Amino acid sequence: MSGEAIPDSPAPDPVFGVGVQLPDGTVLCKACGCEVEWSECEECGGEGGHDGHEEDALWYHPGEVAPCSGCNSEGGHHYCPEPACPTGAVGLVELDQKPLFIPLKREYFEAFEAGRKTWEYRRKGSRWNAETCAIGRRVTLSLGYGKGRRMAGVIIGFRIHGAPAELPGWTECYGSGPGKAACLEIRVDRDGRDQIR
Repeated sequence: MSGEAIPDSPAPDPVFGVGVQLPDGTVLCKACGCEVEWSECEECGGEGGHDGHEEDALWYHPGEVAPCSGCNSEGGHHYCPEPACPTGAVGLVELDQKPLFIPLKREYFEAFEAGRKTWEYRRKGSRWNAETCAIGRRVTLSLGYGKGRRMAGVIIGFRIHGAPAELPGWTECYGSGPGKAACLEIRVDRDGRDQIR
């Protein structure tokens, strides 16, 4: 789909507090797509615990570590640094899924390639929804269904649009019938490393 209209509804609540770990170890906030940061626990200094024997010699043996209740023995926590994001602390980190394959007409593929397009619209359904199009999921943008020209990217935003006929190019592609649009905001990898040719 063409155009860059802003979709009308926020990402669903289940994404708040969740991060997605990419293959390179980077963790993205599932709610806003921002790279999350790590905050060391102030109670244990990032150790995940402390010398339990010093705290309670009757309960802990010398050298035995007492778990830190401040960080659940993890040494700290991930958090989203984006001030506008309601996520705050990221309590759950999911592993990245297989890249989502997105075939495109030439004009839309080239618009992504040139940086003129960042949103892709599809009819909401079993393949195009908040679960399958989760923020942080990798994508493969393909010129049609062939293997000749492809680009890699990542979903950094997801919205449901309740009146998709308002979206540029929607009616030409899907008609004016009822339904909702799954709107994916995609950041294309620009460094060339992940270009798929």
